[in-house]
Amino acid sequence: MVEFATRFEEQHRLKLEFSPGALQWLAAESVRTSRSVRELCAERFRDFQFGLRLIEQNTGQRSFAIDEAAVKQPEKTLSEWVVKSYRGGGAAEPAARNDSEAP
Repeated sequence: MVEFATRFEEQHRLKLEFSPGALQWLAAESVRTSRSVRELCAERFRDFQFGLRLIEQNTGQRSFAIDEAAVKQPEKTLSEWVVKSYRGGGAAEPAARNDSEAP
């Protein structure tokens, strides 16, 4: 997980901060599907750089909290964040959301 977040930040200059709940869900999903966490992240977050770049342009935000809801439904979460950024709000910021919040 750390490797994916580090590589994502190096490639896109956008920081992803995974919550403990997100990490636990990804680890369990990795075991359940017999796929590496890196593969799961690459698949689930393949379009994130595009949406997060829009958010950065709209709000200046460059760091994003990835909670359990975001790993379970990444497209829905990203879409909500982008819409919010166009309405003048930022996306989920580190420590601004917790794993008990609904997407």
